[in-house]
Amino acid sequence: HYSTKKPYRYCPKKNILSSPPMGYKPICVQLLARHGSRTFINSHDYDGQTMQIWQLAKEKNMLTPLGEQLKEDIELFIHENARVGSGELTQVGKEEHFGLGNRLFNRLKPLFTSSNTVSVITSGVKRVVDSAREFINGLTVHECNIQVSNEKPSKSLLHFHKLCTNYVTFKKQNSHIKTKVNTIKNSEQTKTYARQVLRKIYKKEFIEQLINGKYQMNSDENVDPMETNRPTNELDIVVWLYAIFSVAPAQVHSYLAKMLAKYFNQEESMWFAYINDAEVAYFVLEYLSFLLSGIVNHSFLHL
Repeated sequence: HYSTKKPYRYCPKKNILSSPPMGYKPICVQLLARHGSRTFINSHDYDGQTMQIWQLAKEKNMLTPLGEQLKEDIELFIHENARVGSGELTQVGKEEHFGLGNRLFNRLKPLFTSSNTVSVITSGVKRVVDSAREFINGLTVHECNIQVSNEKPSKSLLHFHKLCTNYVTFKKQNSHIKTKVNTIKNSEQTKTYARQVLRKIYKKEFIEQLINGKYQMNSDENVDPMETNRPTNELDIVVWLYAIFSVAPAQVHSYLAKMLAKYFNQEESMWFAYINDAEVAYFVLEYLSFLLSGIVNHSFLHL
């Protein structure tokens, strides 16, 4: 279970598309898409923190047989991530959007004539721009005369949740969402699954001492301690590992694609996907609450 990081797989045998009703025909089409599968965005140094814990366990002879393999797996992941680039579109992501464009063309061929223009707009982020390019490549692979207009990137249109001052203020002041998510994170079920995962990698004594703060993790002297993640409980450590391996299926390397299942069984991966989804789902509810609260100005609602 990979939550929002699960690669998109098109299964033609399961998708029987209906024809338009008698007397109707398509007159236009709009598509809003997220970027394709990407590499890991390591803004919080999850792999570095994970490797620090692993090295400490190694020095104290506190690794399980599976735990002995973790370093090699993390290093393989880091190498592949660095090869493509942090947060960049992978080959899997390119194929996803190429396929979307190609299927859209085949589905609605009458719309894609030389007299019509396809307008493309992105947020300007590289992985998004690359996704749009692959989509257009798929759309035009069999009909190169399609007119394509690449509009100026618009962060305000696609990143309103970061740029709208009213919304940012609302989000910071809304404690209800944080309480909901923290209730899930701090539940006994979460602790149980987290410890199950850790016991596959580290010996029980090491886990208890690590969680209880018996071991001091090293830190980069150039990094502000207030901005550096430190494990405060078993959840932190496992969430880091899940965050790393949940994007592994986006990689071309077949061994990496199976990495999550190596350390998380189905129930465990489902639970940590649930934690991730809870944050995403409550974000949507928060957004709807924001709109209904009436603090969005009239002009913004009519963008």
